[in-house]
Amino acid sequence: MSGIRTYVQTDMRVAPTQDNHLVRLRDMIEYVNALISEAVRVVATFPLALDDNALPIIVDGVEIAEGDRILVAGQLDRTTNGIYIFHSEGMVRDNNFNSTINITPGMIVPVLEGDTYGGTRWRTVLGGVPFVIGVVNIDFQQEIVDFSKVVEMTFDISGDENSMEYDITHGLRTKHVTHELFNEDGETVVGGFRRLNANIVRVTFGVPLGVGNDLTLIIKAEVDPT
Repeated sequence: MSGIRTYVQTDMRVAPTQDNHLVRLRDMIEYVNALISEAVRVVATFPLALDDNALPIIVDGVEIAEGDRILVAGQLDRTTNGIYIFHSEGMVRDNNFNSTINITPGMIVPVLEGDTYGGTRWRTVLGGVPFVIGVVNIDFQQEIVDFSKVVEMTFDISGDENSMEYDITHGLRTKHVTHELFNEDGETVVGGFRRLNANIVRVTFGVPLGVGNDLTLIIKAEVDPT
């Protein structure tokens, strides 16, 4: 079996890291042209006090640890937006995002975690040419999901006469999902849906789902757009 090579499908929102990773063409082009940054753990869409130790330890529902990379996108002084490394005594710009040379207009920053923004991608927008770090504004625009191409996943929900809530883990790393709920006859069933995070959806019913009342949940999301 030594002549068989195993390939791994990467997360569509994170740049490839190994030579056997399979990626979509758009990601490959962006990566080769240095348009995809190394992923950050979370994105802060609100102002942070970058130079003191009174920093929040929770960003988008995630407890921040020493050395975490954070996309800072909500500063009142937009020249201070960027990618930072978290330290207990303050935050410093990441080495890959701290000079005019390595900050590119249109650069994409993938976000790995977060209750709201986990699995999203943010595109760098520079406020002027020539770009000078610390002088020209840096903004980040969240990419909007395109549902023209989606993946569909099916889950079974089985009643037990006690449960009114069912947490479904789809693992798609995005909150941009749609839901369809059917009974065994293919009829649409009404339920409440809440996206707990980028990987889990909670389905809630008004009364406990009875034994034998089995339902099918279909979740759709874009993971491989053109």
